[in-house]
Amino acid sequence: MHRKIEGAINQITISRTPSGKYFVSFNSTVAKNKVFKQKDNKTDKTGIDLGIESFITTDKGEKIKPPIFLRLLERRLKTSQRSLSRKKKFSANFHKQRKKIAVIHEKIAYQRLNFLHQLSFKITDENQTIYLEDLNVKGMIKNRHLSKSIADASWGEFTRQLKYKSKWRDKELIQIGRFEASSKTCSVCEWKNKYLKFHQRKWLCPECKTIHDRDINAAKNILKLGQDMSKVKPVEKSTSVFSFKKRQVGSVKQEPVPNIGMHGNLLP
Repeated sequence: MHRKIEGAINQITISRTPSGKYFVSFNSTVAKNKVFKQKDNKTDKTGIDLGIESFITTDKGEKIKPPIFLRLLERRLKTSQRSLSRKKKFSANFHKQRKKIAVIHEKIAYQRLNFLHQLSFKITDENQTIYLEDLNVKGMIKNRHLSKSIADASWGEFTRQLKYKSKWRDKELIQIGRFEASSKTCSVCEWKNKYLKFHQRKWLCPECKTIHDRDINAAKNILKLGQDMSKVKPVEKSTSVFSFKKRQVGSVKQEPVPNIGMHGNLLP
């Protein structure tokens, strides 16, 4: 046990990983003032751009390299899977080799989670307000050239950790719309570069002659857009920015369809 259990235990869950390890998790009721920490006196704000070349880029120019845990163990994983394909199914050697593969996957998952937890804790600890972009990860992962890098980056899990850690520490997290042109808009004069390609990491604004780093410029625009959104009333924000619900059509009463035979005659 790495932590003392507090409060009344409601539920106990016993789970086993594919590598054969057992874990017991306790669900308990704890007073709110013991979970949610008091708000810090910090007023720092940061805009964060998520990417592949740099995992995150802040508006201050700080860049964090992306995790490549899957890439580092990819050759070892391929060799182990090739060895498993040669084993007789459900034999003793088959189960031993399957367990070795599960250990490799488990190591990759734990390395990734450790990286994400440390980074998300650092960001929520140093800033009072965090601005992010809302990415369509499911749609982006369909790109066969970038799918492995996107899956290894785990943007969705990183965003999830930032959300609940911000709530625990009484911080504010705001996500801008996914269709905002944060990379193509100049953060100085707001000129929009419609012809900016994905491979162009730096570009020159013809209006103000500013040379932009693509990721840093996007982080600055995310910060600006997020601050503008925070000035909007909550009702206006929820209806104009975050409402993607489909328009509901009223139900129409349908009359029963008569049975018609091959020659057009009515059947009983």
